[in-house]
Amino acid sequence: MKRSQIALLALVALGSTVAFAGAAMGSAAPVGRPWMNKALTPDQRARALVASMTLDEKVLQIHMMDTSAHPREVQAIPRLGIPAFKITNGPAGAGPGDSTSAQPATALPSALGLSASWDPSMATQFGTIAGTEVADRAENVLEAPGVNITRVPRNGRNFEYFGEDPYLSGQLSVNEVKAVQAQGTLAEVKHFAANNQENQRKTINVAVDERTLREIYLPAFEATVKQGDVAAVMCAYPKVNGQFGCENTHLLKDILRGDWGFQGFVQSDYTATHSTVAAANAGLDLSMKHDFYGTPTKTAVQNGTLKMSVLDGLLIHRFTQMFKWGFFDNPPKKKPIPAKADGAVARQIAEQSAVLLKNTGNQLPLPTSGLKNIAVIGPYATAAMTGGNGSSKVSPLYTVSPVTGIKNVVASSTQVTLNDGSSTSSAAAAARAADVAVVMVGNRDHEGGDRSSLSLDGNQDALISAVVAANTHTIVVLKTGGPVLMP
Repeated sequence: MKRSQIALLALVALGSTVAFAGAAMGSAAPVGRPWMNKALTPDQRARALVASMTLDEKVLQIHMMDTSAHPREVQAIPRLGIPAFKITNGPAGAGPGDSTSAQPATALPSALGLSASWDPSMATQFGTIAGTEVADRAENVLEAPGVNITRVPRNGRNFEYFGEDPYLSGQLSVNEVKAVQAQGTLAEVKHFAANNQENQRKTINVAVDERTLREIYLPAFEATVKQGDVAAVMCAYPKVNGQFGCENTHLLKDILRGDWGFQGFVQSDYTATHSTVAAANAGLDLSMKHDFYGTPTKTAVQNGTLKMSVLDGLLIHRFTQMFKWGFFDNPPKKKPIPAKADGAVARQIAEQSAVLLKNTGNQLPLPTSGLKNIAVIGPYATAAMTGGNGSSKVSPLYTVSPVTGIKNVVASSTQVTLNDGSSTSSAAAAARAADVAVVMVGNRDHEGGDRSSLSLDGNQDALISAVVAANTHTIVVLKTGGPVLMP
């Protein structure tokens, strides 16, 4: 961002003297707040701010409040002009943020669906909508994209990621990140690294050799850092070769900052911080909880087990990004989200993400006229399917049910009926009476657990078989968070 400046200022930060030379009139900082001088670089401003903070203030800024009223906020410090810093989840759009109540936003297609488009421009549109809506809610960070590789097909969180191809994942991530940050919202790529299953995610130790790590599990992160200039990285729950992700020196220091030159800040996943000194020395800048990054940090500094310079460095990383993106000078303000316009973009992305697996006899596309009766059948036919469950779940501004969506495009004389598929005989009868049967089946994958198998649950296999037997003109629509077996 373009900034003006002031005359000359010298201060001691992190044990070294830093001189700030300036020039133009009209950009002087308020008295006692040199970090508000817009002529300085973001790094210089961050160092000036940290040099003026007390130990208690520093500790307050390395963890979120984690209260019922403010679950995802780093507390403001009015004395120093530090604004509140608000974080929201985001692999499927602007998800749960710093609020006790639902925060409606556009429910975007799944990241896995987006990857099926093979179209980076769709990732740009995705990121534009998500980033804008986070800013419209006056929040600062979008915890997205997720670029963990689909190694376990039953992973309950595969719908949040871009699939099994490291290069494709990286390029989609780069485009999404650039678009998010172009809206003035910080993107936070996650979960770094090798977080490829939900079962035992908080205790598992991922044993992986260096070549496999760098060829399969890290390329998407690397591209996001080097090409996307992502502002933040979220470290993950699992251990990698014996060290938890948020205190893993090889991942955070050697690779992320050393090999890739990452200049942003590292944030933990929720409850992913396991230590104070080890995490800080490895480079964890912001913890979602204060259990290890609250009082224990103050104690560690006071007793000399944690250097003040290390604590200062954690703050400088995040404050630099906050200054760079204007959060001190122009904090985001709440605005209405244009639901219909953003929804239209979401539908366009969804259309490009849908995959036609089979079209025997050219049954698709269906004509919009000439059909007398369409039977819409199945447990996923009764309402819109807006992603999986967990921390990424978006509270949609509005939805369109499958029956309403079909009625919106077919002739007014076409009868569209609904059957929830709970009874296979009833569903078969509805299909038999219709010109076309549309069966909607699937699963609702979720964070925190993996599927027990790849089979559709309940009676869905039997339902598909019964409907197909009753009407040869049957369309099967899968709404799944990953691969499934078919009857």
